[in-house]
Amino acid sequence: MKRFIALMILIMLPLILLCEKRANVISKAGHWLTIDKGKKDGIEVGFTGIVKTIVKNKPLNIGFFKVEKVLEDKSELNITEMGKGFNAEQSEFVVFQNIFVQPPPAPVTQTNQTQKTANNIPVNQPIEWYLEQGNLNFQDKKFKEAKDYYNKIIEINPRDPVAQRKIKECEDNDTYYSYMKSGEACALNQDYYSALEYYLEAWKAISANSNEVLGKMLNTSQSDIPEWERFKETKISQLDECFNNSEKFTEKSDIRTRLSFYIIGNKLFPDKRKVNSDKMIELFYSYKGNWEMIANDFRKEFESYFDYSIKALKDSEFEMAIDYLFYAYRLLPMEKEEIAKRLIVIMDSQKKEWDKYSVKYQSQLAEYISNALDYYNSGDIDTAMRFFLYGFRFFPERAREISISLINIASKYNEKWQKFANENSMILKNYIDQGDSLLTKNEFEKALDFFLIAYRLIPFEEKNISERFKKINEFDQTLWRKFEIDNFELLKPLLINQFYPFFAKIKDKSQKISRNNQGYWEAILSNGIEVVYIPEGNFTIGADIANSDSNPKHSVFLDGFWIGKYEVSFEQYDLFCTETKREKPDDKGWGRGRLPVINISWFDASEFSRWLSQNTGLTFRLPTEAEWEKAARGTDEIVFPWGNTTTGEDKLNFNKSSKLKKTVPIGSFPAGVSPYGLFDMAGNVAEWVNDWYYETYYSKSPGKNPQGPPAGSKRVVRGGGWNSDGYDCTTYARDSRSPKSKSKDVGFRIYLDIK
Repeated sequence: MKRFIALMILIMLPLILLCEKRANVISKAGHWLTIDKGKKDGIEVGFTGIVKTIVKNKPLNIGFFKVEKVLEDKSELNITEMGKGFNAEQSEFVVFQNIFVQPPPAPVTQTNQTQKTANNIPVNQPIEWYLEQGNLNFQDKKFKEAKDYYNKIIEINPRDPVAQRKIKECEDNDTYYSYMKSGEACALNQDYYSALEYYLEAWKAISANSNEVLGKMLNTSQSDIPEWERFKETKISQLDECFNNSEKFTEKSDIRTRLSFYIIGNKLFPDKRKVNSDKMIELFYSYKGNWEMIANDFRKEFESYFDYSIKALKDSEFEMAIDYLFYAYRLLPMEKEEIAKRLIVIMDSQKKEWDKYSVKYQSQLAEYISNALDYYNSGDIDTAMRFFLYGFRFFPERAREISISLINIASKYNEKWQKFANENSMILKNYIDQGDSLLTKNEFEKALDFFLIAYRLIPFEEKNISERFKKINEFDQTLWRKFEIDNFELLKPLLINQFYPFFAKIKDKSQKISRNNQGYWEAILSNGIEVVYIPEGNFTIGADIANSDSNPKHSVFLDGFWIGKYEVSFEQYDLFCTETKREKPDDKGWGRGRLPVINISWFDASEFSRWLSQNTGLTFRLPTEAEWEKAARGTDEIVFPWGNTTTGEDKLNFNKSSKLKKTVPIGSFPAGVSPYGLFDMAGNVAEWVNDWYYETYYSKSPGKNPQGPPAGSKRVVRGGGWNSDGYDCTTYARDSRSPKSKSKDVGFRIYLDIK
């Protein structure tokens, strides 16, 4: 017999140990416990069990736990339930339910065959065994059987809080499912009002089952909306009480359970939508890092906010319509574009209400701009462009700020931008509209900024923008000139193509077009000849000097024209001679290259102009006397091209330059340039002009575009040469030579006709 008992002990010992699989609590933090058992002891995530304490040297159940994290030699548990009057700090050890094993049956004897209660429940079992059996029956919704097992625990320990709670749950669940079944039966028979009454009673029985009850109510309400409205009106106070009680329970639930509760609540109780939505927004901020995954799971439900907004708009509840879209903005971050479009519809159709109610959402609206920057930095240019445009619509006052990013995109991703700009031209034209608004207020400087933005973002509006630039130029030429200089490289294509008609003939035949240091346009033509544009307008020609052919001075109007920046050089003229097989002029041994050509007649100069015209497709000639003088003196009646100061060796090459006594390379005297930036308008070589010479011509010349006398024996020469005195180098001094004559001090510069 002793040997048999020893053998049974050896067989049962592992099972006994397994039944009593327990672990000691080694640390506590809130509802979290750390125990001294881990992976090596067979513990796994998801295991559940009972939290125990010691009272009067006896173990006492005080709560339930679930394993959340397992390490090699320890585990972390979350207390899921705690008995009334107990707290986590009282936890001493835990016992695992998952690995309880029912004790093996004892040897059959007459004694143990009678060890069962009347309801067939074995007696003399450990509390943990009764608890697990009760839980198993509870999970199978066998609430009466489960209650019997929990009552056995009460027989052993009348104060056991877990058993007491479980018994109450059995009673509540039994009542709950009885009402639910009755409700389902009524709904099946289309007795919807009675069904709703049963569901309400079930809800009262167990507030924690709210999602299931609300789901049934929702299905029933959709089957018969009038009955639901009648029921809701009749039972409103009870429904409110149940809803509030359930909300307290859901606060302890997981995120998805809580969201489901609020979502169904929104559908059943529209008056609670704002409160429910605010609760969901709180959840958004609590789970922000994982929200996109959660939002995808609830996408269809969250999209209900679009329907809520549409209905609110129809009911003229504009504030709620906007509110609903901003709830969707947070709950559905992947639908921000759709939300933006819907907001813009409200903004455009209900401007007054939008301005009133959107103020509280400025920070959210501003996120469209910050999101756009994020998309841009991540390389998603298409989305970035759209979000910048949403930001522009919501914040027109930030148009200039936003334009910086848009211009950057337009510069770097021109092809993408062109397509986008064409698709959104009506929106982008708001930049022109804002500029027009500023124009009406005479705020020209601000208007220029908006037109410049429009020019960069919607180049297909170049013509319209150019007209607006012209209008500002008419009102304030000083402002326009400064603006043009500050933005020259940017504006150059527009200025050349649209703004200034004098570019029409040369823009396709120029190597370079730019502003010179004096602020006037100049171009390097394809053949290397450089010309400067002299604007149209009046200037004073001549001088009131007694017994002078420059007398009287008088005002003359000239159309705008291009004229050579430099005198024609030997290098340029020799090319003409080579191509036309002419004899090259004598250079007096001074050299050729960039020295001004000399020893050429008026006819030679005119022939060069015709050859140049044939080679370029442009029209060249010699300038008229009036054109030459305006190019030399500008509009201020100055004596010399550089001003009214006396001559100096740093400004020109004339007979006082004792060190020279001959021509020098063209452009050698930058200090002596004319107001328009022309070189050598005084000294170096005198220059043939187109006019016949007539001594008293100034007394009878026309006031607009004078062309000189119709005939004569000599042609006019202007500007003085390297061997001239100071008077001959003035801007008004006139000289003449036979058109056939060739001199070592006479050359020419060309005129480009733009008509």
